Amino acid sequence: MTGPETGPGPQGRRMLFVVGLHRSGTTLLSKLLARHSQVSGLQDTGAPMDEGQYLQDVIPRIGGVGALAFRKGFHRTEASPLATPEAARQLWQAWAPHWNLEKPVLLEKSPPYITATRLLQYYFPDAAFVLITRHPFAQAMAISKWSANRPAFQFVTNWLICHEVFAADSRHLKQSMTIRYEDFCAAPEDGLRRICAFAGLPPEDLLDREIRSSNAKYFAQWNDPARLRLGRAQTAAIRLAYGRRLARWGYDTRV
Repeated sequence: MTGPETGPGPQGRRMLFVVGLHRSGTTLLSKLLARHSQVSGLQDTGAPMDEGQYLQDVIPRIGGVGALAFRKGFHRTEASPLATPEAARQLWQAWAPHWNLEKPVLLEKSPPYITATRLLQYYFPDAAFVLITRHPFAQAMAISKWSANRPAFQFVTNWLICHEVFAADSRHLKQSMTIRYEDFCAAPEDGLRRICAFAGLPPEDLLDREIRSSNAKYFAQWNDPARLRLGRAQTAAIRLAYGRRLARWGYDTRV
């Protein structure tokens, strides 16, 4: 399927999407990138976390933190009924008022779009995508306060499905890169330089705070049987089942 027809749109500006599941570092990363002199992020919109998903009605929102992969229609591509030139124009018109259109790079981040990159590329053919990942055990415990009635291992399953969908979709994307939250926290300046180079941006000093990983406290929660609500045998089975799939992302089940 071809891209949308020529019409209202970025017209010489580049779209940069930061994607990743909730509590994976998307907000941290997008706010730092938005400090670049050539980047405009969605700011002061009144929407939760200034996420573009709340500022439009073109792509139906899928609720459920930690359960995206279990929702009908969570994977969206250029084959979707949503992939029309009119939808592309409507999405641009919904987002454009919230950017500084004098900047050459326009940034957006919404966690559910981790499985909608191909649809977004249909809307914006020259878009670039940055995925930030976080160890799923830490991410699971970080979001558990919002979904306390569901066991944490379901969040890990959701993480795996969503990231494996992104990995498959990335073969269809013109421009995509992945950075790990852990690596970014260990060397944020290097991470920002890499992303700027990927996005065609000159290097700038974007750090405005000390960056520290909070994984340790979440790993402690994961290893607390009472908190995880799983027996040793169940935990061992989960680690065995997830081990090979997590290793592909550079993660170990022993934390």
